[in-house]
Amino acid sequence: MSEADAPAELSSLNWLFFIEQNQIEPSFRALIASLNTDIEWVREHTKLTDRAERWDKGRASALQGHELEVAEQWLTLSLNHI
Repeated sequence: MSEADAPAELSSLNWLFFIEQNQIEPSFRALIASLNTDIEWVREHTKLTDRAERWDKGRASALQGHELEVAEQWLTLSLNHI
């Protein structure tokens, strides 16, 4: 099965291939890393990074109020994961 053969609901998902014999172990490591990824953390990190880049270029205001509180909580939780 190739990506082109997959139903539309699945075709937009990320793929890991276990085709070549010498690539099985690296593919399993990539699979384990993917399964261990905290996608909500990644999404929040991406959102805050984008906001910081826009602020740096003068295209967004600084975080304030509730947004700032949420970002500070996220940072505190992130530091606890290290």
